[in-house]
Amino acid sequence: MQYHQLVIHQKTNRVFRDGKEITLTPKEFKLLVFLMTHAERILTREEIAENV
Repeated sequence: MQYHQLVIHQKTNRVFRDGKEITLTPKEFKLLVFLMTHAERILTREEIAENV
């Protein structure tokens, strides 16, 4: 998954920006993936909490 210079490798749970790895907690990674996969929607706090 990629958005501009942000690259997310879901199989390895790694995130890179401009080629440099960003260290995220498992929860942060899951939140980032969830938000990226639902970028076209406005999400409520409840939707995010239920899915992350």
